[in-house]
Amino acid sequence: MSKIACKIPGEAKLTSITRRLSRLLDNPAIRVREWYEPIAKQWLEAQFRHIGEIRLIVGGTKIGYGHQLLIVCLAYRKRAIPIAWTWVKHVRGHSTARKQCALQAYVRKLLPKGAAVFLVGDTAIGAVEVMRQLDAWHWFCVLRQKTSTHVWVNEQQGWQDY
Repeated sequence: MSKIACKIPGEAKLTSITRRLSRLLDNPAIRVREWYEPIAKQWLEAQFRHIGEIRLIVGGTKIGYGHQLLIVCLAYRKRAIPIAWTWVKHVRGHSTARKQCALQAYVRKLLPKGAAVFLVGDTAIGAVEVMRQLDAWHWFCVLRQKTSTHVWVNEQQGWQDY
C-alpha cells in the first residue's frame, strides 16, 4: 500500500496517505464492479460492432506476498484494457480453476449476444476444468506454453514437441 501511496501527490506524510488509501479501499460504499460494469459492456459491444468478435487476454500476476491479481482484459490495438479482475490469496502457483471459471462466467454475462470470443492466456488458465468450460461456451482459446511442453498425440506417435 505504501508503494502506491508514495505516488500520490500532496504534502501529507507517507503514513497518512497510506492510512487514507486503506480507508478508501475498505469503504463498503465503493462498489467497483457495479460502477465499472457499464463501461466494460460498452467497450465489449464496441469491439463486437467494429470487428465482429471479442478478443480477450487472461492472466494472473503476483502483486505481493500472498496475493495475486487474476484479470481478464479486452485486446484492443496492441493494448490490454481491463474488463474484470479479482484478488486471489495465494502465496505461490496459479489461482484455482474454480476462481478462474467464476471470473470468466462474470465476463461472459457482459458480452453481446452471439459474439465469437477468442481468448489468449498462459499456463495459469490451462486447467482441464477451465478448458471444458470455455469449450462448452464455444470460446476459441489459445494457451501460451513453455517450450518444454509435450503433447500426447496417439499410441503410434507418442509424445511430440508442442
